[in-house]
Amino acid sequence: MANDKITTDDLRKMLDDYSPEQQMEIDAQAIRDGAKIMSDTVALLDSRLTKIQQVAEIFNQATKIELSVETKNEIIAIGKLTGKEAADAFREEVEPVIAKAQRRIDYISIPAPAYYCLILLLLALFGFAVAICIVNYGYWNNHFIWRITRIVSGAFVLFSILTLFLFNKGWLS
Repeated sequence: MANDKITTDDLRKMLDDYSPEQQMEIDAQAIRDGAKIMSDTVALLDSRLTKIQQVAEIFNQATKIELSVETKNEIIAIGKLTGKEAADAFREEVEPVIAKAQRRIDYISIPAPAYYCLILLLLALFGFAVAICIVNYGYWNNHFIWRITRIVSGAFVLFSILTLFLFNKGWLS
């Protein structure tokens, strides 16, 4: 029977709980308060929407422009004249560029290091041709031509490597 005693904790729990009627009254009051707040919000939104519609009407009237037929024709004439002037200026500026591009289509573009190597190759071949002519004329003997061939070939390879190195360093462009 010691368990039949009511403790203070049990009393506190009972005081915190409401009877079903009290709970139903509290819930009903919360629903009434929520409905009142919702109806006030809807009324406020309706009044704001009416004001916004009035302002939108004023803006629509303010942005209307009444033009006479004569003014419209003048605006169209100015637009046509401006378009013609723009087309003429475009033609004057673009046609030379297009003509220049058309002329450049026939060119072959090569990188700068390849260009410099080709120049060195032409110089080496020219030097070799001069050496061959001198040997054929009889001033030098045959084994001297092989020595010149090695010197010219070595110079070509050396100058080609030097050209590529200088181009990669940014000293040639």
